[in-house]
This record gives sequence, C-alpha cells and structure tokens, in this order.
Amino acid sequence: NVSFGELQIPDEIPLQPEVPASAVFLGSLTTNSHGVQGKVFALDERTLMLTEFSYDGSAPAARFYAVRGDSVRSPEFWILRDENGSTDKLSEYVNATIVVTLPDEITVHTIDWFSVWCVQFNVSFGELQIPDEIPLQPEVPASAVFLGSLTTNSHGVQGNIFALDERTLMLTEFSYDGTAPAARFY
Repeated sequence: NVSFGELQIPDEIPLQPEVPASAVFLGSLTTNSHGVQGKVFALDERTLMLTEFSYDGSAPAARFYAVRGDSVRSPEFWILRDENGSTDKLSEYVNATIVVTLPDEITVHTIDWFSVWCVQFNVSFGELQIPDEIPLQPEVPASAVFLGSLTTNSHGVQGNIFALDERTLMLTEFSYDGTAPAARFY
C-alpha cells in the first residue's frame, strides 16, 4: 500500500470555523462609524463569511443589508439574518467570524453591496461593493468545518477536506493524475 496523499484529522475540531480554501475573498468593509471592520468572503452563491468582524453594538437599529444598485443607498435592499437567524438589531462583535446566509431570491451574483446599515438613521456604518466576477467553487455548506488540505506525496494528489457531520467528509478542488493501478480512498 502506498499513500498518494493524506490528511491527519485532528482530535478537536475548532468551534470557530476557519476560512475554507475554496472561499472567495470579496474585500474588506469600509469603516464609516461604530468601529465596523472586517473581511468578507463568499463561501457559495448564498453564503457570506465575515472574519475579523467588529462592530460596537451601540447603534439603535443596525442590521446586515444586501443592496442591489449603483450605491449602498439604492432603494432595492434586503435585511439579512445574522448568524443566529435573527433580524433584530445587531449586538457587539469583536474580531468575530460569522456566517450570513442570503435570502432565497438573491445570490452574491445579483447584489452589488453588503452593508452594516442603521435603519433608524438611514446610514451605512461600513460597506463593501461586491465584485462583478466571483469565481466560486462547488457549494460547501456553511455548517461544514474545514479540516485541511491533502499533502501531495505523488500522482498530483491535492484537495481540501471538510467535515459535513460526524460521518461525512467533503473533498473539494481534488486532483489526481489517475495513473496508479489500484488507487482508493481510505
């Protein structure tokens, strides 16, 4: 038996997810007020991951917003649910990693802006203009935990491994040259 690539599964899987290798970096939030900052990644067409996200939590009606149009103030917008599924005012975040799911009727390809928006004062505390071209990989569920990348021993084996649940792994960006006489997954 010869291993063409392997990954040691850790005994402890971190509760705060790492950014998957297949995630697409969309950009960093501008900081307009209330200490809003962070990086925004697309995990798939309907899932955004915010990392290093901070907001002071002191505004009376701040929400996550997705906006379609030429500016963050465009009239076509959606209030997004936070990482707990709530549309209540946002609480304080300090260097947090969170996942936000877009509503069924929109995708990262159909919106132009992501914002931390105050409904009461009609102002953006921080926003990101979404790029026109977003090269997404196959959909990885937001609940998946990135375990790591395969080490390449031979035959061009490479890929990223995610835990979907206790018994299911997902392999993305997998490559193998197909020339070994009896290659198998173990």
